[in-house]
Amino acid sequence: MKKIFKHLLLILLSIIMIFPIVYVAIGSTNDSGWAFTFPFKFKIGTDFLVNFKNLLINYNLIKILLNSLVTSVITALLSLIIVFLMAYATSKYKFKGQNIIIGLLLSLMIIPESSYLIGQLLIINKLNLYSTVSGLIIPFVVNIRIFFYLKSICEYIPDELLDAARIDGSNEIQLMTRISVPLIWDKLLLSYFLLFIVSWNNFLIPMIITNDGDLFTLPILISSLADDMRYDIGAVFMALFISLIPIIILYLIFQNRIFPKKEREVKTLIK
Repeated sequence: MKKIFKHLLLILLSIIMIFPIVYVAIGSTNDSGWAFTFPFKFKIGTDFLVNFKNLLINYNLIKILLNSLVTSVITALLSLIIVFLMAYATSKYKFKGQNIIIGLLLSLMIIPESSYLIGQLLIINKLNLYSTVSGLIIPFVVNIRIFFYLKSICEYIPDELLDAARIDGSNEIQLMTRISVPLIWDKLLLSYFLLFIVSWNNFLIPMIITNDGDLFTLPILISSLADDMRYDIGAVFMALFISLIPIIILYLIFQNRIFPKKEREVKTLIK
């Protein structure tokens, strides 16, 4: 009975998680009136190309997609490098003020993220980063949650293994790049995937600091599809559907490394 209950619960949770994606995909194939029909008609429409053309005609969709991809890829990469170095240093080395730094970083997780907005905007203003690519990247290169996740992972790297490598003549950079990184490569890929999603979905600060239409990202495009004169639901669904594609592709590419099968995980541990 417990097995049946677990399977039913998993099926229910899967439906709840998959339904929004399916809903957006179907919405992208229907016209604007579909979302307001009652009773609700869960069917694939014939307006997919029409909605796509509307986006292409009214907006520089290719440029906006490139902006989102470039900023998300670079932001996630820089963030991963910085956060990993912070996590590795605080987990494998002892230095004065270490506990104070970790305590301050931990306290930042208690503060709502929206309260960082004023400080971030002041920094952007001081550095003159309004309407620049750097302004879309720099405010997001430090992620405290990923830092603590990687710190907990780095603490599992055996100190004995690092000491043995030191005796063999390896320097600290070699210890990190040739021993530590390969051991936690799967977790680094997962961190990059999560950082990419965070950057891809960034909306508030990019909207505030971007006055140049050439720097619009996909979240800004989705919000700008609504104005006082019209509300093209079909185009909104199409933009939402397009925004899902890179995340799904990235997941499909990394899924075997990010979420390895238990059997392979056990074999790796045995080796």
